[in-house]
Amino acid sequence: MRSWFLNTAAVSSSALTVGDETAAVICRDIEVTAIRETMFMTKTVASLLSYSDLP
Repeated sequence: MRSWFLNTAAVSSSALTVGDETAAVICRDIEVTAIRETMFMTKTVASLLSYSDLP
């Protein structure tokens, strides 16, 4: 019975680690996406402003 408990604890621990890594990857993807969107919006606004300067 005791060995079953230890094995379960080890599996739970490794599953938690995988979950943490997955969460970190998802957070990183969200950050990268947000940065790309911000850069795209900045370029779009800059190009619109340059067009609006035309007579």
